[in-house]
Amino acid sequence: MKLIVKCKECRSENDSPVKAATRIKIVQKYGEEFEMKCNSCYETHTYEIDDIRAVDYSFGELIKNRIAVFLIVLVVTFTLGFILLGLNAGLIISVIATLISMALLKKNNSGKNLTFNKHKVKGRMSK
Repeated sequence: MKLIVKCKECRSENDSPVKAATRIKIVQKYGEEFEMKCNSCYETHTYEIDDIRAVDYSFGELIKNRIAVFLIVLVVTFTLGFILLGLNAGLIISVIATLISMALLKKNNSGKNLTFNKHKVKGRMSK
């Protein structure tokens, strides 16, 4: 899950300096507010945990972040396809299996993002 914060000044998207699976865990670990310097305008602002938003990884980020998983799927399916059906079938099966694993991983992250974005902490935590 990729967490971003939009700059209050220039509205550019910056990676969140705090990371966790839920907003409650972020509050428990880091508190309800944090400071962040924008990568575009270099202004420092104070943000609340509810200013963090979860977004989907781009296709390139997904491959870069999960390359080990995709390589293992590719090698295992190619080896099994090669042993059982031959070289061409092994290549085709391994590419299809890798694409399916990418699609399933992206779908899984979309559900997590929706849950993260839906559950705000404002009003739930005591000050």
